[in-house]
Amino acid sequence: MKSGTALTKEKLTAQMKTVLANTEELLNATSGEAGDVIQSIRSRVEEALRSARIDLRSFEHDVVEKAGAAAEETDRYVHNNPWLAIGTAAGVGLIIGIIIGRK
Repeated sequence: MKSGTALTKEKLTAQMKTVLANTEELLNATSGEAGDVIQSIRSRVEEALRSARIDLRSFEHDVVEKAGAAAEETDRYVHNNPWLAIGTAAGVGLIIGIIIGRK
């Protein structure tokens, strides 16, 4: 799933942790103070949220694109090898039936 434009799960997780940390800092700061400190923290939170939204949209686009490509490839394979696909599905169904039947 990694490519030049694809985002990694680790990067998204790190960004979400940053957002949560900044939000927590904002909440702590707003309980007793107002002014420049609050504005600075709010700016960081807004920027982190903006960045996370952009990255999540890009990640979603990449996932949808790859899922579509995988579905097309599967469709093409099944059309080129129908009996193999039917046999594989029957075999998987048989194995699942045996496993369920044991319980």
